[in-house]
Amino acid sequence: ALVLHFWASWCPECVLELPRVERLSAGCAASGVRVLLVNVAEDADTARRFAAEHGVSGAIALDPKGAVWRETAPRALPANVVWTAEGLRAEAGPKDEAAWKAFLAPLGCAGDSP
Repeated sequence: ALVLHFWASWCPECVLELPRVERLSAGCAASGVRVLLVNVAEDADTARRFAAEHGVSGAIALDPKGAVWRETAPRALPANVVWTAEGLRAEAGPKDEAAWKAFLAPLGCAGDSP
């Protein structure tokens, strides 16, 4: 499964959620679940600076014009798109730690970092 987690530095919920997403998704690699952090409509320097300031060390993909976000995700941030063998599912809104664990569990990921 592939999870695209869309975020932006100006999104207050993203500021709280992004480090949590990275930490919880770190334990998913063994299950084949990949969580990709995707910055929406900001330049690489802004995304890098934000990540460094908030302790996010993983790879960040850029969607500089927001095209992928507009085509696949609900029009809110943060947003998640999940691709599995069964198809695509999208949802928006912040999640606390328990909600993220519940979100990742059906994908075969315990949601705990190693």
